[in-house]
Amino acid sequence: MPVLPEDAVAHLRKRRDIHLGGQEMTPSYMASLLIRDAMVLGIDDLRVRLLSEGWTVVSGAQDWTRLGPGSELPRAALFRRLINFGQAGINEIRHEVYLVAYCSDAFAHDAAGLETLAGESPSPGVLATLEPGQFHMGFRV
Repeated sequence: MPVLPEDAVAHLRKRRDIHLGGQEMTPSYMASLLIRDAMVLGIDDLRVRLLSEGWTVVSGAQDWTRLGPGSELPRAALFRRLINFGQAGINEIRHEVYLVAYCSDAFAHDAAGLETLAGESPSPGVLATLEPGQFHMGFRV
């Protein structure tokens, strides 16, 4: 098993060139990473929306953070660790940690409510646009 850095978020920020491969972190790129991970985990009913106040939201019928490697962790821990994701390929990781490392604000929202994972929480107006009964992962780059 590979040795992973103790502080994954700091490691990702320090080695941005290696982990992003020169790619600029944009809302569409971040959404594509989350969608890919969710699809590898078997979620095929996904939606991406650009909402007010600069939020991008990836939504699905099921919470994919509760599937696959790392799913046993509390959500806040999953978003702060490098989790080996062999289902996606050799040397692949789950990309939830990228939300905390490269986005100014991030949240998860499900039937249990809102969990702010980085920065500021979305406004009540943004939350009102989220479909009930869906899992939502939102972020601002």
